[in-house]
Amino acid sequence: MLGQLDRLATVAGLMGVEVSVVPFSTPFPVYPLTDFILYNDSVLIESITAHQRLDAADEVALYERFFDQLRAAAATGEDAVALVQRVTAGLRG
Repeated sequence: MLGQLDRLATVAGLMGVEVSVVPFSTPFPVYPLTDFILYNDSVLIESITAHQRLDAADEVALYERFFDQLRAAAATGEDAVALVQRVTAGLRG
């Protein structure tokens, strides 16, 4: 995990890369139980055993709203790097 955290902190400084981290301490009503990828007009939901593509506009809009909530709750930029560095220091200590 230390290597992954170090890599996150490194790539956060690259041009064109945005790293956002939602801290566990953030009060948030729901966390996603699966990964999802937003495309222009669809959502790909990934689970342990399968994936599902949603194309209905109302379903896509729901995932877009959820993604916006995650982004609003996330630390970004220098704050995200500082959070990653604190977690790294805690794991090393």
